Amino acid sequence: MSNVLSVGKLFLGDTTTVSGSEVDTLWYALHAEYTNRIRDSTICIEADKIGIRTILIESWLEKNSEKVLGNIQLCGQDGSYFLFTREEIDGWYYRYVYCATLDILIPKIQERKGQFRYFYNTLRKQGWNMSAQFESKILNEGIFLSSGRDIKKRIPYQFMKKLNIKMG
Repeated sequence: MSNVLSVGKLFLGDTTTVSGSEVDTLWYALHAEYTNRIRDSTICIEADKIGIRTILIESWLEKNSEKVLGNIQLCGQDGSYFLFTREEIDGWYYRYVYCATLDILIPKIQERKGQFRYFYNTLRKQGWNMSAQFESKILNEGIFLSSGRDIKKRIPYQFMKKLNIKMG
């Protein structure tokens, strides 16, 4: 492992040393805590709001976690244990697992939001008259409010289906 480029959020400044199986124990505690932090964060709230019901947080964290934990050398060739601080372990988890997982999730959410903007802009170019509430629902949640639609225009059902825009 290289030097910690970014310290974690849970054991900042904690220079308590850990080695051997203590590293595994701390690692799994970090895994549980950071999983909960993502689940409770605005990322999951935002994803749920735009219709992404299945977020594979645990599987991405698990995949990244196993890979990084496998790269941490716990003992040297002579059998002696390497000592690490809690801050170092937390920093590795934060940077190489937590942030790496967010680097996967955030672009997916942004891509979905981009589809909503594309749909909205297409309607606008077609001359749709849209209320502020109608615009907001499409742009922020991907919901086409049937009550606010332009009666003079045909509803683009196929386009909505293609971009997974819901009717509300």
